[in-house]
Amino acid sequence: MEKGDLFWWLVDYHCQVNLKEASPYIKAGVLDNKGGLYKEGRDAGCPYQGVLVVANGSTLADRLVEDHVIHDEPDEFVAVPARDHFFNYLNRQSTEDGAYIFDGSNQRITTVGELNNNPRNFPRDFLTYSRIPRDFVSAGGQLPLSMIGTKTRLAIKLPCAYDNTEAFQIKRSRYGTLGMGKVTHFTKDGLEREFLFDYKPDSSGSFIDPKQGIVGLLRTYQRDGAGTLYRASEEIVDSKALKDY
Repeated sequence: MEKGDLFWWLVDYHCQVNLKEASPYIKAGVLDNKGGLYKEGRDAGCPYQGVLVVANGSTLADRLVEDHVIHDEPDEFVAVPARDHFFNYLNRQSTEDGAYIFDGSNQRITTVGELNNNPRNFPRDFLTYSRIPRDFVSAGGQLPLSMIGTKTRLAIKLPCAYDNTEAFQIKRSRYGTLGMGKVTHFTKDGLEREFLFDYKPDSSGSFIDPKQGIVGLLRTYQRDGAGTLYRASEEIVDSKALKDY
């Protein structure tokens, strides 16, 4: 499996598991299980677990320990040769916002504890916010990018600090009017793509949840000649094709 396939595994997990958990709290296109306390950009009251997966080869865990990015030795690696194994592994985790290392060379994963978001070999002139679009935190771009949390900062930084490393998230931070978090994929160039739910009951596209009128949007990003990150495409994801990715 290529590292990039992790993105679609996480998208499928978000659709099959997290949306199912959140569905009882979605009314008229808004996820609100806290009686009107829903706030975009924050994760308070989020009814599902967040995920950060850092993917590389077999040596990344040791390098992160050496550079004091991981403060404790990671758990034993567990084989996840297929999507179902990966889902079962995530379902067994009890942390609210888990962090994991994926060894793509050997198709295995491990859980890590506390993480330091300032890698030792990190460039001092690094511009974190240049790696994400203006509307990353809020759909209208009104909330400051400084609201991103530690896990997102790590997802942005680690691919730049370590060769052949990519990072993936299922974010708990609420986004848009619906209020579900996004699935993100970061490379050394920043945000490469993201998946998000949107309430579009009149859509002619494929619904992730037809009863709730929820579709899935895939956004991809590139850089222009000046190096500025921009949204290159947006499309509704065919829910029936998720298993094919």
